[in-house]
Amino acid sequence: MRWQRLFGWTLVLSLFAIPATAQRTMQVESVVDFNAPEMEEGGAWLKRSLNQLHMRVMTNVATAGDAYTVWFGLFNDPENCTGGPGGEDGLCGSSDVAPGSPSNPAVLYGNGAISTDDGKGGGAINVDAWLRAGETVDGAAGPCCRGILDPGNGMEVEVHAVVAEHPMVNDWPTDLTFPQVNHRFAVFAPPG
Repeated sequence: MRWQRLFGWTLVLSLFAIPATAQRTMQVESVVDFNAPEMEEGGAWLKRSLNQLHMRVMTNVATAGDAYTVWFGLFNDPENCTGGPGGEDGLCGSSDVAPGSPSNPAVLYGNGAISTDDGKGGGAINVDAWLRAGETVDGAAGPCCRGILDPGNGMEVEVHAVVAEHPMVNDWPTDLTFPQVNHRFAVFAPPG
């Protein structure tokens, strides 16, 4: 009887085991200012697998007490990109974010935070965001890039972590719905 239970649990657990060939990796990049890409403002990491992305963005921001959102900018076919931020070859950029672009872009909401005081007169955020392949996410960035992470493409996609600032101008619902400016970003090229 005891060996039957042990065999049964072994069989059940083996059904949920991750195959040894499953790909996973972690990347770390600097978070930089949109207006001054040479200025490092924080750090970000991205954990990838074939069907999931998990990122964390930790950065200084302009003010404490304002809302900030973090977005996934995805380029499912980065080999078709024409050029990236600052003209860097091999990276995707604003020219690749267009309806019908061969880079197969998607801009998807990741998460948000109210910035805290950084003790130096500014603010800071520390935000996690997850995305599974094939999932649609409420809050996709308009008609431009309502897309998905293509299933099985988590290791091949170029990922841009974009921090948008929502300063208090009108009221919270309006200001959270319409970002005022893209504030910071980090770029994760496909590994390899």
